[in-house]
Amino acid sequence: MATVRLSAAVMTHPRRLDAARAMRDRHPELDLQVVVDPRPEAPANALRTARAAWQAVGARATHHLVVQDDMLLVDGLGALLEAAAGQRPTQVLSLFTEWGSRTSHALRLSALQGASWAPALDPYTPSAAVLLPADVARGLVGYAAEADAAGHPDDLVVLNYLREHGLENLVSVPNLAQHTPADSLMGNDILMGPRHSAVYAGDVPGELSLDGPTGDVTLVPHLLMFEGSSICHLRDPDAAGGWREVPTHEYLAGLGITTRDLLAWYGEAVAEVDPYGAIRTLVAEPLLFQVWLTAFGYGVAAGDLVPDVAALDERLEQPLVRHALRTFGPGALKRFVPRLLLDRLPDLVDPLFRAALRAGFNPDARPEGRRTHRITGAPVIQARGLVKKFGSRVAVDGIDVEVRRGEAFGFLGPNGAGKSSTMRMLGCVSKPTNGTLRILGLDPVRHGSQIRAKLGVCPQQDTLDTELTVTENLLVYARYFGMSRSAAKAKAAQLLDFVQLTERAGSTVEPLSGGMKRRLTIARALVNDPEIVLLDEPTTGLDPQARHLVWERLFRLKQQGVTLVLTTHYMDEAEQLCDRLVVMDGGKIVAQDSPAELIRRYAGREVVEVRFGGDDLDGYAEKMDGIGDRVETLPDRVLVYAPDGEKAAAAVRDRRLPATSVLVRRASLEDVFLRLTGRTLVD
Repeated sequence: MATVRLSAAVMTHPRRLDAARAMRDRHPELDLQVVVDPRPEAPANALRTARAAWQAVGARATHHLVVQDDMLLVDGLGALLEAAAGQRPTQVLSLFTEWGSRTSHALRLSALQGASWAPALDPYTPSAAVLLPADVARGLVGYAAEADAAGHPDDLVVLNYLREHGLENLVSVPNLAQHTPADSLMGNDILMGPRHSAVYAGDVPGELSLDGPTGDVTLVPHLLMFEGSSICHLRDPDAAGGWREVPTHEYLAGLGITTRDLLAWYGEAVAEVDPYGAIRTLVAEPLLFQVWLTAFGYGVAAGDLVPDVAALDERLEQPLVRHALRTFGPGALKRFVPRLLLDRLPDLVDPLFRAALRAGFNPDARPEGRRTHRITGAPVIQARGLVKKFGSRVAVDGIDVEVRRGEAFGFLGPNGAGKSSTMRMLGCVSKPTNGTLRILGLDPVRHGSQIRAKLGVCPQQDTLDTELTVTENLLVYARYFGMSRSAAKAKAAQLLDFVQLTERAGSTVEPLSGGMKRRLTIARALVNDPEIVLLDEPTTGLDPQARHLVWERLFRLKQQGVTLVLTTHYMDEAEQLCDRLVVMDGGKIVAQDSPAELIRRYAGREVVEVRFGGDDLDGYAEKMDGIGDRVETLPDRVLVYAPDGEKAAAAVRDRRLPATSVLVRRASLEDVFLRLTGRTLVD
């Protein structure tokens, strides 16, 4: 564990100087410096005082605590911070997040998982009470000078600094600080309502420890504070801040759960837990449905964090989780319900919240007769012992595959793994050498034309007619399926709107960008309203923006119930699009399951990438033996797999190895492939 030396400062204004001094006297172990707004006569400006507080970092300090004067700090904070900074020396650790923030939902889900830290999701850094590495505090002083002139608030300045320097912000579970009801100098208590902690450690009985891991949340539902509608945050390394947003009902539609189903389940839940309308006298029904929808999303997210229903029920009764969930109602509704009535919300909302969470987690908890399944119906593709040979070379070596209706199924592997050969057999253009294959219940050898009429195919290489216009490419293809001219024109217009190419309808194909050509190829594959769409490397060669636009269109197809079968060697694409996938290598299937389950089973939670200047990587790997679950050596780096990457990284540093960089990241399908085959996808 790294050596930690703390310095600390409390930000204040002359009007609240007594509160700052009282905090200093209550926590002598912190040796808090009282930092007063250097220009109190000027309009209120939190950044001005924050900059002075950052500048108060001790000369020998490794970490610097900055708190606002209206915070209540938990007893024994100094020892807790020393331990936390020793385990996570490079991360910015926020000690408070208010109960209605985006981060509060990540905190509750992390608590449900049993974690001690949660990722920060807000478009600012929670900075009412924050522990900064000393070099970050010093860096912020200069960085803030320009921001101060631009009028940016302190929490946004910290966020921008962290993003520019690739630093991570975590929030403690539970919070180590609570917001007191003092009036805000900036007027935030009026703009945002009461800003209590999502769960304050001082309210939770039992011993307090922050030795656990960071919550492995990838889906975080949230009720928008100003709009009152539910959205989901999805982890996406290519998005700004590492997360992207989608309305909760749209996300659930992609899982096969319709709004009609949700409304029916909501109605039955409200009738059961609120038969006399006590909640609905305080909260308008459209808003209450959004609250219930957010809680349902919690249950879906918990499916990746909690192993089974029994474990969920046990964790829901843990004091930390119970306290965290009870702040959901008032935190979500603080801008919609009068302040004097907020105290009633935990008792009223909590039963409805728990019922919705259980329904989202467990389909059997949903009302009988209206259960929705993500994947439905009999298999539309069945392969048993499927083999494809080209002379003496075996391209596909006895694979078994089953794809069900409405599923997005993927083949992941490097070039030459057998993915494209498999797709050609599924597309009825290559006859299997051995084995059995049924597509939509038919034999492709005997009924190839019937099957092809129900397939949409997006080949690896675009085969568009570059001399025709965008619309003409679709019209010509539609004629192959016997469509009338008027029907073909209507279908072409519909598909161009779907792939967002309407404005290029009259353009020839040649000048289109690679992303536009790919979207046009997908549109062409949908001309015949196929039951199954085959996509061979759908985004190869596209830039990140174009890839995301293609992904969005494919998500829409999933929402419409179209069965997707795709090949890819992009691990992030497989994680984003596939309900299930198989990992192929050398013509064989080496593993198959959902992306999340494959990562959990073969790679674990986090990976530490360690790079060295020398060539003796095996020797360095031996010196890291015992750190984490296992150590892998690659040609250019050493990987350490561990449940807590920051702890493992700290252990690497403690061994004083001559590493040039130490990077902590989430485990991925790349790590799964490495574990199963001994090499990377790009080898």
